Parts: sequence; structure tokens; C-alpha cells
Amino acid sequence: MKTKIFIIGAGPYGVSIANALHGKKIPFAIAGKTFSLWYEHTLDTMSIRSDWHSSEIYEPNDKYNVRDFVYNNYTQEEAKKIMSYQLPIDVFRKYLRFVESDVNYKVIPQHVVKLSKNGDAFISELENGDKIESEVVIIANGIEAHKYLPESLLKINSPDLIHTWNVHKYTDWKNKNVLVIGAGQSAGEAVVHLYEQNNVTWLTRNPPFFFSEPLNLPTPIFKLALKLSPFFYFFPYWARKKFTRIFVKPAITPNLKEKLMSDKVIRIIDDADNLGLELNGEKFYSKKLNKTFDGVVASTGYKIDINNLKFADAQLLNSIKSEDNFPVLDFDFQTSVKNLFIVGALSEPHYGPAQKFIMGTGHAAVRIARWAEKNFRQ
Repeated sequence: MKTKIFIIGAGPYGVSIANALHGKKIPFAIAGKTFSLWYEHTLDTMSIRSDWHSSEIYEPNDKYNVRDFVYNNYTQEEAKKIMSYQLPIDVFRKYLRFVESDVNYKVIPQHVVKLSKNGDAFISELENGDKIESEVVIIANGIEAHKYLPESLLKINSPDLIHTWNVHKYTDWKNKNVLVIGAGQSAGEAVVHLYEQNNVTWLTRNPPFFFSEPLNLPTPIFKLALKLSPFFYFFPYWARKKFTRIFVKPAITPNLKEKLMSDKVIRIIDDADNLGLELNGEKFYSKKLNKTFDGVVASTGYKIDINNLKFADAQLLNSIKSEDNFPVLDFDFQTSVKNLFIVGALSEPHYGPAQKFIMGTGHAAVRIARWAEKNFRQ
């Protein structure tokens, strides 16, 4: 198969870019498991982290406005309640299914297992062996490849040590002694989900921080930051790094605070590497705590690094100019390799923290579609 532009990944970034290209009648193909993060890697009992205004899939004509969707699909009373806070995951999944059923292009339901370059063409190989040749590739494959475990956990080989990306593996745990590690939203959700039917010990490096927005900003400034995010690119590099350090840190939505701080949860402030955690048969034993656990949920986040793109051919990956293990990008999200674009979390150092969340999809989609229109419009 040959196409002008090939999009790797069918999450919010991939679909938003596809929507923008489709709106300009620019030929493209897209492959990935559509919105799999929210369908398969999110707890059914929780809400999404972002408020509705920063959780929309981009579409040039604003067809996928979350507010319109909610008021069109729920009663007035239900809609007001839903829109008053973070969207419940079942509502957001319903919204995503609406988007998925409405788009006028086909998403190939396959992961890309290899990306290489042959002359000026890119060759993308899918799981089923099919190959797609394209002039342009846009990497929008999300955060799965960047799952992180600290060294002390990485050396433990057990099916009951589970990174929170794999929520389905611990969803049904009952009557277990569980250790949850981490201070972010996924850790808080894991504790709240598990503590009713299990004995939960919650380990955080620092005391938990409760804040509504995904960025550590008051709501008005947060909304302004979204509007100004395209200009983040023009800040000096040192200023971009400082901004990110100040405003992005692990935080948990306040609606979980009462349960997390209840007497049913054993809370410990320490570093996972200090626990002396090891396997004792099929269980986990902590030398420091002198305590045994049936399972460990590692909410240890994601370490974003261009080298985690294992599907990319080594020669191609080494050709991409990088800084601090992030790709150097131009204003159109293009790497130093001509016609190769990267969006999402890997673009954060250039375009700001918004690119780690759905809120950044609009900017990425608009920029890339404008570039494509100049080069590929029929």
C-alpha cells in the first residue's frame, strides 16, 4: 500500500491529525488501536483527569464538541451534573465511540512493528506483515512505549507486579495485601479502587498533592496557558525547562482525597528503592517494612525518551537530532529527518506541557495540516 502521509497511532493525536488532513482533502492512512488508552487501560470506576474543555478530539468544524455531545445524549439534569466536574469514564468512552463511528476514513487496527527509510520513502510494517510506503510519517503513538519502573522493581519478575498501564490485571483483586507505589493520579485511582476489598499500603516519595487541573495551575491561568501553548515554542530552551518543572508535578484530583486519607489506607512516605522489596515464593517481601504483599501496583509513571520508540529502525532513530533524549522539532513538529513528524509527549520540551494531554491535539493537528496543505494538497 502507498500513501502520501501515514499516521502511526490512533489515539487523540493521531485521530485529530487525521481529521485535520481529511478536512483539507489530503491523502493519508492511519493505523493503531483507536483510543485504546481509555477503552482498555483506564479503570471503569473513575473519571478522566482533564476537564471537558481540554478533553476534546480536534475536528476543523468543531463537530466533536464535548459539551454539545453531553447535552445531546443526556437529560438536562444529567448533563449539568456531568459538565460540573471531570467526565466519568463511561461518558468519555461513549463520546469516543461517537467520534470513532462518525469519522469518514478507515483506521487500520494494527500496531506498527517496524519503521524504516528506503531512499526518500518511509516503510512501515504492521503486525500482520503488511507494509505501507509513504512520503511522510507522523508518529503519534502515545505513552505506552514509555512505561517506567525504578530499578528496584524492574529486577523483580512477577505477574503480580503490575504497572498501572495494565489496569485490567489488578481490577478484580480481592482479599489481598496490596502495595501501591506512586503519588500521581493513577496511584490515587488504584488505591481508591482497591481499598474497599483489599488491605492497601500506599507508598509515596512525598506527601500527596491534591489539585484539580492536570497542570499545577489555577483554572483561569490553566485555560490561558492552553491558548498560549503554541507560543511556548518561541521561549528560550532554559525557560521552557523551568516552566515544565514548576507547573508539572504529580497531583491527584481532590474528589479522591477523603478516601485516600481514610484510616483504611496505610500511608508511607519513602522511596520504592529503599523498601528492599524482593520475591519470597509468589509473594513480595519488604525488608524495611517487614511486611509481605500479594501484589504490587506500580504507579511509577512514564519516562519519555525518543529511544523508547523501539519500532523505529536504529539507523533512522539515530538520524533524528535530539536534545536530552527528546527530538528537536521545528514549528511544524518536523524532526531533523525530512518529512518525519513527532507529536504528543515527545514534543513537550518544544511545545510545552499541553502536549502531554489531549489539550495539545488541536495545535499539533492545525500545524501539521497547514504544512501538508502547502506540500500535498491535490
